[in-house]
Amino acid sequence: MHLGNRTSGDWSGDMLAPLDGTQGGIWPKVVVVLSNQVFNFSRDANCRITGVSVKNPTLYGYLRRAAQEGGTQVIFRIYPSPGNFQESIDPNWPDPRTRPAGRTLITQPGVRPGGWSQCGNEWRFRPVDDIGDEMIAIQRFILWYAPPGYQWQAFGFEPANEPNVEWYANPEGQMPSPAFFERASWQAMDQYFANLYDYVQANRGYLPVRVLTPPMAQSAYAEMVNPNDCSPFAFSGYVEMSRVFNSSNPKNDGYSWHNYWIRGREAWAACPNGQHVSIWFPATMASNIDNNVRPAVITEADLASPGQGMGNSLTDKDAQPQETAVSVRDFLYHEVRADWIAVWLLNDDTENAEHTWHQAYTPAVGLRPWFTAWWYGRETP
Repeated sequence: MHLGNRTSGDWSGDMLAPLDGTQGGIWPKVVVVLSNQVFNFSRDANCRITGVSVKNPTLYGYLRRAAQEGGTQVIFRIYPSPGNFQESIDPNWPDPRTRPAGRTLITQPGVRPGGWSQCGNEWRFRPVDDIGDEMIAIQRFILWYAPPGYQWQAFGFEPANEPNVEWYANPEGQMPSPAFFERASWQAMDQYFANLYDYVQANRGYLPVRVLTPPMAQSAYAEMVNPNDCSPFAFSGYVEMSRVFNSSNPKNDGYSWHNYWIRGREAWAACPNGQHVSIWFPATMASNIDNNVRPAVITEADLASPGQGMGNSLTDKDAQPQETAVSVRDFLYHEVRADWIAVWLLNDDTENAEHTWHQAYTPAVGLRPWFTAWWYGRETP
């Protein structure tokens, strides 16, 4: 389960109980959580991350117990992770309608746009060393600084979320340059995430830190073929990111991706009968997973919502709870490449319609019927 984002940080025991084996729930195989939902971060006079403290004891306590008692793989998604663009100091940058079209990604550690301080600007830009320092600080805190008996470790860290579309999103009325359908954007990301991996390896010492690949949005030039309409892309972003994704010894400690599908496409089959993204991975990347060179995890998975425009005939989870549960079960069962799959999401309080459609729990209703039918139901068709 991907837990989601509560802007108020008010994660409760009731909300987490279905995922808690000590509270009558079922331990998930994998949990994905945003790092800033769990921790506050300390910075020194130079604004370098020096440590973390617990932001929400209920959420932190749950994650620790899930890892220690439930054998749950806990993955932290670093958030915020906006990239490190030279243009991010432009005063128009926060407004998507006037955001500058340029996308000059700074890939070197330690280089900040305009020489600006990192403090207070995490939402604008984050160089690779800042992302790496956060991963190291979290793992150090939970594994080395926790009291005896309370020490645990994260399975891995996602360095960003769908950067192909979030970092290279279209501002209103203009096209970013480069855009995600241009090779230059993928080549820049390859250097950024390769440098991040090298930075963590050089600075973690004896601390085990697993750096996963950034999950890319499907149907946006990552795969060989668009799983939504079966059309081949002019190029594959995964192939362009040869250092991070598509080499025999890639700069990652595990593959991470997202997968959405429409009802009736749950089978492990090529277009148009299935919508498993991993069928369309390039050969070397797929081989790394199939031959256990790297572990693999889907960190967001669910039936596509109406807002995603994929043509899903299932348009109302609450009106069709059993159909929803069966589709989720079948898709997860038939997925061949992923070792673990996190369904998106448990809960969210941003009032975003897209998030509301996907979430499993609402404070007003509690667990939605489709989630209960799936979570407490059988795992095989």
